[in-house]
Amino acid sequence: MTSPVFELLLFHVDSVPLTIRLAEAGVDGVIVDWESSGKQARQAGWDTQIALPDPEALSQLKLACACPLLCRIDHQPQTLHRQVEAALTGGGEEILLPMIRAPAEVEFFLGLVNGRCRASILVETQAA
Repeated sequence: MTSPVFELLLFHVDSVPLTIRLAEAGVDGVIVDWESSGKQARQAGWDTQIALPDPEALSQLKLACACPLLCRIDHQPQTLHRQVEAALTGGGEEILLPMIRAPAEVEFFLGLVNGRCRASILVETQAA
């Protein structure tokens, strides 16, 4: 039996210099969070961070951070292709698709990524 692995992942908020300093301190990866659609309603009353897509921050972090960069994109059919391409162009090494509900959504997402980086899904709904 192998030992469990614990990874410390940092969510980038809005300060690229701070994220770089924290990444240099030894985190195992940085998540750049572009998921914003519907989050305000889902997380009403909670003290959570809701960020907007920031491809420039992803590109800056790619140049400065040695740790893996993950990018959580929005789960909106009209923007999915554009966000996958922006995450890849910016240097995302893994793309996270949140709020999946059906196998067809996963298949479509995997087709867009097409093996160009790691692709992960976040199972966060009862339908999933």
